[in-house]
Amino acid sequence: MNFCGVTILTDPVLFSRIGIRLPFLTIGPKRLTEPALTFAELPPIDLVLLSHAHFDHIDRRTLKLFPESTRVITASQTRDLLRRTKF
Repeated sequence: MNFCGVTILTDPVLFSRIGIRLPFLTIGPKRLTEPALTFAELPPIDLVLLSHAHFDHIDRRTLKLFPESTRVITASQTRDLLRRTKF
């Protein structure tokens, strides 16, 4: 979404599975359809908006793809879920 020149991406999940990440494996639901765009196809993202604390809305593996300069907005009580990320 582009709002007044700011590119916003909501709840990005760009991998084939979401859930608990183990070495070489993610335990959780498999996507039924591929994402509309790959990470490389996305325009530069100014802001990532995380709507709520369900694992299909806060995909830390996807968030790790974004540069540290990307702003991430989430509810204050959800902030602890981002502890092991750069945001």
